[in-house]
Amino acid sequence: MSFKISNILAVLAVLAITTPVTYAGDVHPNFSADDSHLVYESGGEIMIVEIASGKVTNLTNSPTGDMCPDWSNDGKTIVFDSKRDDVNRDLYTMNIDGTNVQRLTNKPGQEDKCPSFSPDDSRISYICTANGDMDIFVMNRDGSGVRNLTDDPGSDRCPSWTPDGEKITFMSNRTGFFEVYIMNADGSGLKQLTKLKIKKSNCWVATVSPDGKNICFVGDFEGNNELYVIDIDGKNVRNLTRHKAKDQWPAWSGNGKWIAFSSTRSGKEYLYVIAPDGSGLRQVTGPTGSHILDRVRRHDFEANSGYDGVGNLNDNAWRVRTLAIRDLVRLGSGAVSVARAGLSDENRHVRHVCVTALGVLGAKEASGDLITRLIGDPDPVVRGQAAQALGQIGDTGALFTLKKVGEHDKNRHVRHRVKLAIGRLKEGVTTNDELIKAWAKLDEKTFRQVETGKPAADFELRDTNGKTWRLSDFKNKKTVVLIWIFADWCPVCHREFHDLTQAEEQFKQADIQVLTIECHDRYRCGVMAKGQDLWWPHLVDNAGAVGAVYGVDPMEFVVHDEWINRPSTIIVDIEGVVKFAYYGTYWGDRPTIEQTLAMIKADSYSFRHPKRRE
Repeated sequence: MSFKISNILAVLAVLAITTPVTYAGDVHPNFSADDSHLVYESGGEIMIVEIASGKVTNLTNSPTGDMCPDWSNDGKTIVFDSKRDDVNRDLYTMNIDGTNVQRLTNKPGQEDKCPSFSPDDSRISYICTANGDMDIFVMNRDGSGVRNLTDDPGSDRCPSWTPDGEKITFMSNRTGFFEVYIMNADGSGLKQLTKLKIKKSNCWVATVSPDGKNICFVGDFEGNNELYVIDIDGKNVRNLTRHKAKDQWPAWSGNGKWIAFSSTRSGKEYLYVIAPDGSGLRQVTGPTGSHILDRVRRHDFEANSGYDGVGNLNDNAWRVRTLAIRDLVRLGSGAVSVARAGLSDENRHVRHVCVTALGVLGAKEASGDLITRLIGDPDPVVRGQAAQALGQIGDTGALFTLKKVGEHDKNRHVRHRVKLAIGRLKEGVTTNDELIKAWAKLDEKTFRQVETGKPAADFELRDTNGKTWRLSDFKNKKTVVLIWIFADWCPVCHREFHDLTQAEEQFKQADIQVLTIECHDRYRCGVMAKGQDLWWPHLVDNAGAVGAVYGVDPMEFVVHDEWINRPSTIIVDIEGVVKFAYYGTYWGDRPTIEQTLAMIKADSYSFRHPKRRE
């Protein structure tokens, strides 16, 4: 490992002018000799990423499908497979700046792929289809001395060397299922290490740790692709990742402290590193925390500030906020340090996004930073959100400060949110997996899908009592009115609840089901419904997920110093078709309960508030 990081940076500096990176799945990572970089495949290109900064360089810029790179142990060469000269995959080497590409294999009708350098770089193991199926071959570094190590009707995949160069591990389905095998480097002494019945992982990698004591491999025998670690003798199987996403393509760092892998846990397939004990998870490629906050900084929020309503229904400020929080939540613990640093950003919108994400994630280590925002942030929106975050993370040590701020903050709306945070702490109601998952699952492709005259998007939400409600359950039974309110501090919302209570019999006689919806977690929604005998359900829309689909633009307005959704009323007829969709342009812009009932009875859906903003 004599090729140092300074050498790598010097080479990559020459490549500073490269084509833009287009993510089409980042897979098959391998560490540089000094563990500072990863080489990997993305969309048929060979890339290098600096782990510390996330800076990516495209080495190949080729449209031909370059795949499965491995970094030599002297740090100077990358071996990979490609279709650049043939319809089948062949092996190539190149310098780490992408120059001096050399073709190693050229046998018509066969594929050579998934190469791996031996520890001394003198040999390359790979998969070859010369026998009509996939077998393990070895050749010298220059392509000479080709030797067939396995010749079995099964499929032998992805060889990996032990650190002494004496043995090779691989995966094979020769028993009918994929299992981990080990053999001597000359093909003798074959031994099956696992009996786990791996079926559909689509990633058949078994890579050996630098100390030769463990093997990391991919398996689906617990339901989905996970990373597993076993002892070199095949004993002591343990699940490393434990995630519902697809985790695959593991590779050990040279110092044995990290395992790089690809995962779909952020929606698309990006690269991560994790310690062999499952700790220290960190995202390396894709939208990193700093990139996420840069998106917020670049957006012109002041064009439609949201503090006096937003007349432009196409304004996307809410989307920028929402997706930034979502992407930070998707990063999990890897976002905490960036979000904590962002609390001191001069941009109030960055600070708000960071405070919100830290609360959702339950980042207790950020408690001191949040207290600083609560006490001294110039923006009351951020101060109020900091109070909520302290409640969400369950920091009872902040109670004293919260009480003092609740007594002395000049802004009554901040004082109210402090009161709510104190209530959370006293009741022990913190953030939860349901809220985190709601944020992580937000999909911008589904936003603003509802249109008048078309079927309403189905959804499933729980009410403040925990009962589940589905819109589709009312199809062919009742007309449904969906009313998105603000929060417990909203006098207009309380008046609407009063009017709904007064009109109970009229709605029931007309066979109309009312569903009020709030873009908060169950605790906040429960505060709104507390002490009221509601004849309709008040639904909990975690992360404003359903609201985003229905076009209510969560986090578009500031009302009572909290970013909130547009006041919105949607009427869905008995056949499940949207008859009316009204999105307010300021806090008071929507039909009253009486006007909504009158429209349904008359089967005439037309409304415009006289003070509607343009």
